[in-house]
Amino acid sequence: MTIFCVPRLDRWLGLSAAMIMMGCAGLTYTYAVYSEHMKQRLHFSQEDIDDIGAAKDLGGVVGLLSGLLYNMYPPWVTIGIGAALHFFGYTMVWMTVAGKVAPSFWLLCMYSAVGNGGDNWIDTACMMTSLQNYEEQRGTAMGILKAQLGLSGAIFVMIYEVFLEPNVNQFLLLMSLVPTLAYVLLAFFVRPFDHTEDEDPSAAPRFKMAFITVLVLGIFMMVSLASKEYFKESKVLQLMTITVMLSIMLLMYTIPLIRFPRKFFPPSSEGIDLPKLETKASDLQDAEEERLNLLKTGTDPSQVLTYSQIATPAAASTTLKDALADFNFWLIFLVVTIGAGTGVAIINNLAQIGKSLRAGGTDIYVGLISVWSCFGRLGSGYGSDLLMRRGYPRTLCLLIDQMIMALCCLLLATGLISSLFIGSALTGLSYGAYWTLIPAILSEVFGVHNFTVLYKLVSLGPPLGSYILSAKVMGSLYDEEAALYRQKSGGASVSAGGDDLNNCYGSKCFGFGLVALALVSLIGAAASFLLFLGTRRAYHKNQVK
Repeated sequence: MTIFCVPRLDRWLGLSAAMIMMGCAGLTYTYAVYSEHMKQRLHFSQEDIDDIGAAKDLGGVVGLLSGLLYNMYPPWVTIGIGAALHFFGYTMVWMTVAGKVAPSFWLLCMYSAVGNGGDNWIDTACMMTSLQNYEEQRGTAMGILKAQLGLSGAIFVMIYEVFLEPNVNQFLLLMSLVPTLAYVLLAFFVRPFDHTEDEDPSAAPRFKMAFITVLVLGIFMMVSLASKEYFKESKVLQLMTITVMLSIMLLMYTIPLIRFPRKFFPPSSEGIDLPKLETKASDLQDAEEERLNLLKTGTDPSQVLTYSQIATPAAASTTLKDALADFNFWLIFLVVTIGAGTGVAIINNLAQIGKSLRAGGTDIYVGLISVWSCFGRLGSGYGSDLLMRRGYPRTLCLLIDQMIMALCCLLLATGLISSLFIGSALTGLSYGAYWTLIPAILSEVFGVHNFTVLYKLVSLGPPLGSYILSAKVMGSLYDEEAALYRQKSGGASVSAGGDDLNNCYGSKCFGFGLVALALVSLIGAAASFLLFLGTRRAYHKNQVK
């Protein structure tokens, strides 16, 4: 039986191109790899480093424009703008750290924001074209693309370890050039394509194979990164590892291009899509009765969602004004600001947390966060679908995710090396889960008409949260502990070159800050619980009969 793998200009080639782009668009996770070098090279305090990290994450404000303007021009324009912003921002950061230019501190913050903001434009183009190309497999396509975003940091970290370490300047240059080249070369292929779902019986098996390959790649990278802590790898073994990784990546990007004869798959083949919502007259009648009962109890009418609002095309007509006036939207925003903001704060401070515990090998923990972020993006989508089929609202997963983030902070606060491993993995798992759960919840509660704008607005929460929690909480508390540490050590912590002037060693350096983050995460869990209560009746009516 003949199997075809000759690329055609269709939606599958577009998906493969989008996967490659998303595999280059998650470099925000690599900040811990070069933040310590930047700190020593430019003589910054920890609060300065956290300010730059927060500015980098605030690049999402630049990405907000991509959501507002996406429908005004073809996707390749969005990609082109994103490529230009990425190249300019990361190139200027590289030139600053390499000593080729000497901008002011706040100008360096702007460069970081612009570079990361460019990746947000790429994310918008890839996600929206995939939503248009795969109406029946939106959840699956979104999960696979977001998984690439999660893996991208680990992929670049492994390349750095094999070919560039310890030359951080070359790593920054790599991050500037490679993604830009990929964006420019593949921009033409990422666009909406005319298609008919019924004409492609191999769609679900293709997605399954891609899903499995992503998991295999993630597991392989996790084992490779974890083993480096216990085994001294030779250069030959490192080259073998990177060769296997690149081979799996090539297979992963090729799978969407495989075309099978129609008879290769029986009609009974089922995908791993999100459940289809069926609207029946009896369902709408029951939903209206439920709404009337709630109103009789004195419930605010604006907080009562009918079944038709989330299970029928009527949800797509929800206006932006109505969505912004809905209490549930601001609960979602608060949860993401606290939860994902806590995750970003940990990611931005990971290098210094590891150094304060004398753990070494910070890039290993960066890779673990990136890989487990991939698992979180895939697992939260699949797990939340299972819970929904059993009658539970998807917002319950958001509550569980928030509790996991609080646990991460407490584990890291113990100051144990083993907790650093587990905490890094759970941080990636929890942080990644937000970016699968939130888009699904937004589309189910508010519809898809204003989805892009609402999603980009919610995406402003994590950088806002990280700025407060990272720079103003963890950074300032660390600098206070560093000053106390220098006093107690009688200045012994300062090396001859002055490189350790702003450093602190011991579990107390970040301990208080991490405990504070855990308490804030519990507040986020309380907000998640309110969101769960506010949407469970609507979700109860939103199950497959």
